[in-house]
Amino acid sequence: MVTQRRLLSTVAAAVGGLAAAAYLPVAFAHADDCSHYECTLVSGGHPTDVLYQGFRPFFADWKDTQPVNVDVTQNGVTTIAGSYNVSEQDYENQFLDQAIYKFGNFTPAADNLTGINSDNLAGTQVYDFWTGPFGTDAAGDPTYGFNNLNIFYGNGAHTEITTVSGSYTNYLIGDGHATGDWIVYAGSSTPHMVWDSLPSSEFPTTYITDLFQNVLPPDDWFPLGNADLGASAAASVVTELGSLFDPGAAAGAASSLIP
Repeated sequence: MVTQRRLLSTVAAAVGGLAAAAYLPVAFAHADDCSHYECTLVSGGHPTDVLYQGFRPFFADWKDTQPVNVDVTQNGVTTIAGSYNVSEQDYENQFLDQAIYKFGNFTPAADNLTGINSDNLAGTQVYDFWTGPFGTDAAGDPTYGFNNLNIFYGNGAHTEITTVSGSYTNYLIGDGHATGDWIVYAGSSTPHMVWDSLPSSEFPTTYITDLFQNVLPPDDWFPLGNADLGASAAASVVTELGSLFDPGAAAGAASSLIP
């Protein structure tokens, strides 16, 4: 059981503090979204409406409603901005794992006087799909064959990250009006532009490295088939990004793309 599969510590270590460097201290009452400070999705309590269907070891399917808090950290002080209820479904068989998350409306905390929808995730739908073969490599690290992470934001923005293990990772990012597509080949840390009609031509390194903590909610049931799969995937994606750009360039590139 993994309560938060993309650990912030893994991300921060892999990028050498790049994530933290991208945020500016902003007074909470004037903040418009999590692009201006450090936000993390954390459990707001035990899941409710839990339903299990399955016939192990052939397949398993979990559904629940997970309360999720948005933790906001400014100058070392963490505040809860508010919460979402997230509908979660986790399905596995011997060949794949899939997680689906649907964010409900944002409920601001009592001291969030502006009622800002922190992280702008209301109405967002996330589809996280993995295929095997799941196993362990010579170094003892978990392996997988294919991953597709699809994020459809409530405001029309879209991010799709597709990884073919040992071959490439493709990043398709849209702001609701324009899109950009980059590919990073296995063994490389250099993104190659496929096309780009976004306002900035820079690869959005900071947005991608912060994506795991900002968008993927706590999930008691993922990954179903491989207890280390999620953390391993986070590390593999972020490692590819670790030396792409310096923090200043990355921060500027991300600022216009974060929904």
